[in-house]
Amino acid sequence: MAAKLFNRVAMLRRASGLTQAELGRAVGVTPETIGAIENGRQDATLLTALRMAAVLRTPVPNIFREQPFPQLVGPNGGESQPT
Repeated sequence: MAAKLFNRVAMLRRASGLTQAELGRAVGVTPETIGAIENGRQDATLLTALRMAAVLRTPVPNIFREQPFPQLVGPNGGESQPT
């Protein structure tokens, strides 16, 4: 059974001033794929994760983890929870 990943894609994308469409275009996926990754409905492929890290200018472990990220802002901290 594969572990679901916690991610901060939405928070980091918004902090970078990007829309889902802009991030998707930059990494070569659809805006719907970005939305699915942000909401935990889909895990990013390794290639997509590496491209996101480059565009968002942060290492992959700052975007994706097997454990929850520390709470930063609000009740959810802007991170998606696995379903």
